[in-house]
Amino acid sequence: MRKAENILLIFLLTAWPVICFTESTDPTFEKSAKEICVSERAILSDGSYFVPLEEICRMFGLKEEINGNEASVKNDKYNITLTNLSKTVWLNDKVFSLGKPVTMYENEFYVPLRSFSELLGAKIKYQEPGKPVWVILPDENNNKVVINFAGDTVLACSLENVVKENYGYPFANLTCFKDSDLSMLNLENPITARGTKVPKKFNFRMRPDYIKILQDGGVDIVNLANNHTGDYGTQGIEDTLRYLDNAGIKHVGAGLDREDARKPVVIEIKGIKIGFLGYYNNPDFTAGTNPFNERILKEDIRNLKKIANYVIVNFHWGEENAGHPKPYQITLAHLAVDSGADLIVGHHPHLLQGIEEYKNGLIAYSLGNFIFGGNNRTKYDTVLLQLNIQDGKILPCLVPVCVKNWQPALLNHQEGEQIIDTVEDRSKVFSHPFIQQPAR
Repeated sequence: MRKAENILLIFLLTAWPVICFTESTDPTFEKSAKEICVSERAILSDGSYFVPLEEICRMFGLKEEINGNEASVKNDKYNITLTNLSKTVWLNDKVFSLGKPVTMYENEFYVPLRSFSELLGAKIKYQEPGKPVWVILPDENNNKVVINFAGDTVLACSLENVVKENYGYPFANLTCFKDSDLSMLNLENPITARGTKVPKKFNFRMRPDYIKILQDGGVDIVNLANNHTGDYGTQGIEDTLRYLDNAGIKHVGAGLDREDARKPVVIEIKGIKIGFLGYYNNPDFTAGTNPFNERILKEDIRNLKKIANYVIVNFHWGEENAGHPKPYQITLAHLAVDSGADLIVGHHPHLLQGIEEYKNGLIAYSLGNFIFGGNNRTKYDTVLLQLNIQDGKILPCLVPVCVKNWQPALLNHQEGEQIIDTVEDRSKVFSHPFIQQPAR
């Protein structure tokens, strides 16, 4: 077992237990004990233990500042903002959910012990009643896996006038794709110089040499289950699959026949197997995208769950320019989670929609546009959905992004607050929204 640098003991012997910061004497750890007890108290509420923010700060070496209903805690590594009665936390310009809202008691901020500790990379180990709770502080050499998900992307049309042969241009201000373990987006165009336009209002086609944009940008896998993959017919689909394969970029949701389009992708990172599927309602299937079918969906997810630790399902669905999902989307998403999916990623509306916590899954109904063009702020304000996987747990967060002139860039807390407010507002229709903040 890895060495534990420090251990926090929270003795849950009474309603007002003593909190102790210590190194472990447990034989499973190698460090000897050095215990420092403090006078603050833990509270049991709604099935969770809440501890004073001041003590959490002391454990992790954070400095606390209180300003009315808002608390700021920071050190060289973390910059965290919490709000009374909100389960939403800003951490280093990313938005996380604590699951339970922060609360004030006797003019002190109290935070849920488990979720706040896990937010900082620590592990919680409960024992039987009357025994201490172990909080194992993070090891810098951890096995965390970070995965990014982005929305609708078109590397064609007027983008060519801006990029020309400067393949690094679109991702020049967004290094997190390269810096993470895995990054995925919804690619809304075939990659081809061949084929015939399919009769429709909009047809997109990406130059084959622009595959270098995806490579240089750090894109590892794309969803092809959408309404533009077949814009240039079977030849366009054949070329797209070939160019992606030659570039080493994985893809789901499209193929030369129905069975090919149905195939999942499994990627192993640091011993963790992540499985991906993609679906789009394609009733007139020849070559093209993987269609919706509830029986097949359940079968695919259950089979994939047998070989993957986590299952990610992409749906291209809903209505363009709509701020909320339709009832059939909610039903389908719940079915996917009930079948074993851990995350649902939605595309197509070109707007951000709400994010729902459902049982043990997370459902992002639409991530809006990514590199897609357009001059309307509702179209170029967006988010990345980021999964942090460690010790068998998924910690999702939202990263606010603004896309200008085909270049996405990360926003800080102040710049991105309006985008997060939009996601929160569009999540209010759900019983368990991912983002939930008190009224301002």
